[in-house]
Amino acid sequence: MDRILDAVARMVGAPLHKPAVPLELPADQRNIVLIDTSSFRKLSNAIIGCQVCSPFAITPVSRILDHFKRPSVPETYYMMERAARCPRCSRPVTEETLVETNVE
Repeated sequence: MDRILDAVARMVGAPLHKPAVPLELPADQRNIVLIDTSSFRKLSNAIIGCQVCSPFAITPVSRILDHFKRPSVPETYYMMERAARCPRCSRPVTEETLVETNVE
């Protein structure tokens, strides 16, 4: 299955990623975090470009949020009340979007 995903990703020129919340994970075992205004602002400032307009967009937004929030549980899923916007192309950026970032 991984070979097929890799082949398709090479054909379309973009990485394929799995859903943010696996369907097999029971609801009581999910750690879901609502992103507050402060973290949303930090995230917006950390985005340089998105997977549509930047060839260097390799970091999922959720990883940037992990950096800001420091979750205690490895399986943490984030919910933003609204999508952030890419500063280059103004497209919506969600929790699953790959971005170019200035966060190490």
